[in-house]
Amino acid sequence: LDSKYQVILANQNGREYLKLCGEIDSNNILHKLGEKAIGELISNYGEKIAWKFTPKNCSDRNFEIVIQLLISEANNYRWLVIINDISNFGQNNLVIRKALEKEKELNHLKSSVVNTVSHEYRTPLTNIILAVQLIKKYYGKLDSTRQMRCLENIENSSKSMALFVANMLLVNQAESGRLKLHRTPLNLVLFIDGLVEDFKLVRDSHYNINYTYECSFFEVQLDSTLLRQIITNLLSNAIKYSPDGGEINLHLNCKNNIALFKIQDRGIGIREEDKQNIFERFQRGCNASTIRGTGLGLAIVKKCVQLHGGEIWFDSVPQNGTTFYVKLPC
Repeated sequence: LDSKYQVILANQNGREYLKLCGEIDSNNILHKLGEKAIGELISNYGEKIAWKFTPKNCSDRNFEIVIQLLISEANNYRWLVIINDISNFGQNNLVIRKALEKEKELNHLKSSVVNTVSHEYRTPLTNIILAVQLIKKYYGKLDSTRQMRCLENIENSSKSMALFVANMLLVNQAESGRLKLHRTPLNLVLFIDGLVEDFKLVRDSHYNINYTYECSFFEVQLDSTLLRQIITNLLSNAIKYSPDGGEINLHLNCKNNIALFKIQDRGIGIREEDKQNIFERFQRGCNASTIRGTGLGLAIVKKCVQLHGGEIWFDSVPQNGTTFYVKLPC
């Protein structure tokens, strides 16, 4: 612009942007820029002015406008006007922030996987190595009872490691969309009764699992494999986080084509600060640090419930136990 605010030179973008941001007459004199009188702007703000502007008739476009004095000779001023289209700046920033957040989440996940694997494998691997070393050292000298104890340690530790791998694969399948729902006819009352009986056979006697039901129908259409994951993980957690033993109650209510499961314990409970993330992978309560676990069980349960189109929620009071509710359409 010259001293009379006439446009004496403009590139193609400048001309296009002036149509959106300015008011210019037939003599190429710029009267307004960003709805502000050009003379008033220059007189009020001096040698350099910068601000952002969104045209009323084009609300999806955003511009940054800069006016700077280039030549300041007597009666011979020259002003440089720079108009930057920053419409995509916020969107690009959002994309970058999301990418950074995703990278941070992946790094956290990698760290969690490494820590969990090393923690979960250390104890069973140590048990296996010690049992094998004991058999080798005293080969032919151990009585049958001690030999069987060593073999049981190897078997149980191997099963623990295999279960952890299976759970990792299951979570990965669910999150990649490869875990599918296959509904089949099922006698729900008998199915749950069988799961509870299996638990009673392998669990310590100081846990008492009470199974009750109130059903207007028995036959349902559910995925038995996913349902097994739901019930066994919730029962395992109820027992695991009740270190002093006691009553574990499982109640099934069936009506209006809905199966509602209620699993209740009197264990350590879930603290308020842990409730929000309790269904996330590798997340465990602050009060459960001394109890072995991977933080995968509830993540698996939630995925299996979601595949059924169901709901899961819980009530919990620290030191007074937790009650999980699972509602499945069937």
